[in-house]
Amino acid sequence: MARSSAKRRKARSTSSPKAQTALLSRMISDARLLAHGGHNEAAYELLMKGFERFGHHPLWLAQMGFTCLATLRTDEAEFYLRRALAQDPNCAPAHSYLGFFYFETADFPKSIEHHKRAIEIDPTSWNYYVNLSQSAERMGLYEQALAALTVAYQLKPNEPRVMWEMANLYLGSGRIEEGWKLYEAGFGCGKRTPPLPRTERYWGGEDISGRTILVWREHGIGDEIRNADLYHDLVERAGKTIIECEPRLESIFRRSFPTAEILPEASPPTATERPPYDVHSGQFSLHYHFRKNIEAYREKARPQGFLVPDPERVALWRERFAALGASAVVGVSWRSQLAFKQRTHNYFALADLADLLQAPDVAFVNLFYGEAEEEIREVEQALGITIHRWPDVDLKNDMESAFAMTAALDLLISAPTSSADIGGAVGIPVWTVLPKRHYIRLGTADVPQLPSLRIYERQMNEPWGPTLRRITTDFYAWLKEREHRTPPPGRKRS
Repeated sequence: MARSSAKRRKARSTSSPKAQTALLSRMISDARLLAHGGHNEAAYELLMKGFERFGHHPLWLAQMGFTCLATLRTDEAEFYLRRALAQDPNCAPAHSYLGFFYFETADFPKSIEHHKRAIEIDPTSWNYYVNLSQSAERMGLYEQALAALTVAYQLKPNEPRVMWEMANLYLGSGRIEEGWKLYEAGFGCGKRTPPLPRTERYWGGEDISGRTILVWREHGIGDEIRNADLYHDLVERAGKTIIECEPRLESIFRRSFPTAEILPEASPPTATERPPYDVHSGQFSLHYHFRKNIEAYREKARPQGFLVPDPERVALWRERFAALGASAVVGVSWRSQLAFKQRTHNYFALADLADLLQAPDVAFVNLFYGEAEEEIREVEQALGITIHRWPDVDLKNDMESAFAMTAALDLLISAPTSSADIGGAVGIPVWTVLPKRHYIRLGTADVPQLPSLRIYERQMNEPWGPTLRRITTDFYAWLKEREHRTPPPGRKRS
């Protein structure tokens, strides 16, 4: 081992500075290529091989910090990035990556500070402006975000990542046709991942009245549920429609689109055995073909819902809820299973609803689809209430039960999770929280695809208290209004 260490020291001493710089550049370039291909652990292992030789160099430290972020080694990432800046306070990549660190930990003011510093040091790097725009957008600084993206576009015209970020800003401000057209750039920057070659037979909006189209799902299950309203248009337009879906949604889609062929997606999606088709499309591309302006969304809106839960199960849950003997049955879903730091600002704790949960003569039903038994019991004991839940229901994997339960509710109060999307898809009243210019709002006061949703505005950097107080005040007003209604059979109130 001693001889080996001596050889390494000798190798370092005999290497020229120019050779060292070339080796470092090659290592960083190779690590970036690995990360771009989704091989972040391999990038981490590659960089670790250079620890002894380059562990003091600010560029190696910066790249290692970024790689640690990508592999969820958050504390390690901060250590490397701060060490890089200690070595060189003007290391632009270290400032940029530290800005990304603060973005991931939802400290957006500090994120903006470091991104701006990176730009001051190197104003020619387009990606620094993209990073700045993201943090500004999260704080509701939309004009600053768009200005940063405009500079990025000037530096790197037609760069897919820049156009993707512009698409989301455009959609959030109501520039719908432009936004959905630019949204296609997501394929070029890895934000949209097609399971089929997009260069072969991708649908461009041409006549398919006598042809078969296969449409595949994109992003999370909430996105898939919300965008399923577009399938009604597709079924009307195509000779035959094949809908490739998340397996948990297969039976619901079969019921909702009886003339379409429903194909459960395999894992990985590229392993799915697909029947013959003429053209194919990603789910999000349908917006550009069917919804080029807000009038089209309003005209096609289905306030009563566009996905059909199992009627027998809905009837069963209405009986179960009626047996609770309350004047209203209200679902609550306060967070998602995706609980990394940046997204935790979208969520609140169940205990934060304490004033609302103590409303008399209301049965509250848990609609959170993750593990929360300890949290629920603590709230029940502290408030002397019951949050109703059933051990025979798997809200994550049994979508039929989740849809039926939701359809049987009087109201759902939810953080921005797939629970809210389910509520909108079956047409029940849903109260949820979104930033002012979230892209699914399309520059409006609501969510045009889900007209049964009521939106409470809150930016990610704002505290939850004021928003939840508004919801609680409105909830008690809603209960008071219900007192004047005539109860239907089997329930005290409608």
